[in-house]
This record gives sequence, structure tokens and C-alpha cells, in this order.
Amino acid sequence: MILKGSVSIRKRTGVGAYKKTICNLSMGQSFGEMSFVTGKPRSADIVAEDETYVLRFNSEDIQKEHGNPQYAPLLLKFYKKFSEILAERLEDADKQLVKPFM
Repeated sequence: MILKGSVSIRKRTGVGAYKKTICNLSMGQSFGEMSFVTGKPRSADIVAEDETYVLRFNSEDIQKEHGNPQYAPLLLKFYKKFSEILAERLEDADKQLVKPFM
């Protein structure tokens, strides 16, 4: 989660080492949800655009608590919020795919 500053999210295009900025995020927004939820390696690079401070959630520590009922409400909130973020980004990606055909 971004506490201060802004970042750009960049992905490889398949054309040499060129990376395309796919979006910019700022204070209050987050990144890394896909890797957090799936456990797969990250699929993009995050580049700080100015002085940036982030709050890092360690997925291994959170995964350890899956069986602990004390943390169940917190884990539910994490996954619900990440699901909402992923759904919004999927909706935005769908709009980008359809836009050239409109």
C-alpha cells in the first residue's frame, strides 16, 4: 500500500527490453495483489516516480495464520479488498480491449 508518493506499473511488451507503463498509482492505492493471492511471481515492475513510502505486507507471514481463527476476520478483509481491486482492474482492462472497436 502506498503511504506517500506515486509509482508506475510497467510490463514487458515482448519487444526487446522495452517496458510499457500500464498504470500509475498514488497514495492509498496498492499493488502486488495478484502475487499475494496466487502465490505466483510478480508479473510487472513497480517504479517509484517520486519519493515514495509503502507499507509492505509479507504474504508468508499472513499465510502462516490461515489456520488461526483469531486472524480469520483480518484475512477475510485482506482477501475481500484484494478481490475488489482485482475486479476493478479487470474491468478497466476489458474497457481498454474494447475501446479500439468502438
